[in-house]
Amino acid sequence: MHRMNQVDVFAGLGGFSAGAIAAGAEVILGVDHDPVPLKLWSANVPGGRAVLSSLGSSSGDAVSLPPPSPHLHVHALTPCTDLSPARGRSATPTDVASGVCMLRWALDLVLKRGDNSWSLENVSTPKTREVLADYAARIPEKVAFATLDAADFGSPQTRIRLIVGPPALIKLCHRLNGSRCERRSPLVDSTYQHRT
Repeated sequence: MHRMNQVDVFAGLGGFSAGAIAAGAEVILGVDHDPVPLKLWSANVPGGRAVLSSLGSSSGDAVSLPPPSPHLHVHALTPCTDLSPARGRSATPTDVASGVCMLRWALDLVLKRGDNSWSLENVSTPKTREVLADYAARIPEKVAFATLDAADFGSPQTRIRLIVGPPALIKLCHRLNGSRCERRSPLVDSTYQHRT
């Protein structure tokens, strides 16, 4: 059996990469525009190659990823601070447009490349869901999405995320999410009880 290789676009510190390594994947590449978290990604991902590159449609840099393969998964955690309601203030229309532009860029990247295994992650807001509903309506055989809470998968915190990928991946997410009551962290449940 061939080991799955994984590429992390908008790699940050390597949270997704750490999960991929724990699941048995070989993380071969991390790409980010910020050298500080990328240096930490390198420390967290032994053997992975870190590439500093501007990302997004306004970038002059071409993102050089390995060619699509049945043994390659591409993950992109597009910046969500421009879109997130948790940022402490309302996002301006310019902020939202910038966040949506990066989301579209990452989605167009994997679709243009023709990757079979890929995922995107962002915050679940009305605007991000609207953008993804448009893609899913136009190319339902290639794009699907789901809103998931990390607490439903045993994490000790609630973290609601929008997960985007091929329909088979999202079906798997829904199937895993169906068993959430059994897997929800007791710590999160007790925290909710104390807040109410």
